[in-house]
Amino acid sequence: MKAQAHHWAPATLFALFLAGIAAATEPDPPPTSQPGPGAGRVVDFAPGVRINWPRHRVELTARVALREGPLELFACSPHTREHESVLAVEARPLHIYQALGLMGLEPGRPLTYDEQNDRWLPAEGDRLLIRVRYPTADGFGEVDISQWMMDARTKRPIPAQRWLFCGSRRFGEGTFGADADGTVVCVVDFSTALIGLPESHSSDNALLWVTANTAEIPPIGTRCTLLIRAAEHGPMIVECLGPGRFLAQGQTLTLAELKKLVAERLAQEPDVRVTVRIPPGTAPQPTDDVVKAIRALGVQDVRTEEAAPPPKSRPSRSTDPSGTDG
Repeated sequence: MKAQAHHWAPATLFALFLAGIAAATEPDPPPTSQPGPGAGRVVDFAPGVRINWPRHRVELTARVALREGPLELFACSPHTREHESVLAVEARPLHIYQALGLMGLEPGRPLTYDEQNDRWLPAEGDRLLIRVRYPTADGFGEVDISQWMMDARTKRPIPAQRWLFCGSRRFGEGTFGADADGTVVCVVDFSTALIGLPESHSSDNALLWVTANTAEIPPIGTRCTLLIRAAEHGPMIVECLGPGRFLAQGQTLTLAELKKLVAERLAQEPDVRVTVRIPPGTAPQPTDDVVKAIRALGVQDVRTEEAAPPPKSRPSRSTDPSGTDG
């Protein structure tokens, strides 16, 4: 899907820049899916790391470090690889690893060379969806991070990727690899990748496959938030709220915005099922239109169901059928 270019005007760039600027030795416990005492709300887990329990995601404070040129990462640690990464993330990678574990995600491994069998083992780990929230002239925008990267060959935004919680690795002396290398979200092969891709991509400069999508990226220094959550495995639920208004994944959307969200999910899960919930008494034509629009994106399994009617009010003082308090 073609991204809408922002073509940031000089005055807007300056305003966003000002708004953006305004706005290690402990042992490494394994991730745990046991929720902490802050479960049910948004909590500060570590510097630069929040756990948003209601939305089931980890939120990382970041800033724009690069707007043009070839990329080896989408996000790195400060003072490490900003010359080849769109974002610099304030959080220590080990703390990101721990926060993802608390959300119930299981780490796998980065691309690894198996010396015994003389072969490369592909990256593994639980699948992730990653979006970025950033300031705009009239509020905030939020997109899949793929929209800030272009295919180096076609010069078009890359499709949404199947990110993996690789989990990095430890060096012989116990150092957490991503802490040492700053390899937070990688688009090429790193043996210390905290988050990476299932496909192998060379880090050879002549073979780098993505570049920064300059027209979509806010000014250098803009503060933004990286939003990381587990990739969905159940059906995508779309609730019709009224003419041209829908609710999906906790967001109120127009039809155009809904189509974009469905396309991103489809890129992650080619066999995704979409269930459209229709309020009782809704005319068939709007329902048919949204179902056709979703199927036109390539979703094979689109279903409709009638939404449950709102609950009837209950007596506030008595449940006695006689209507008395006894």
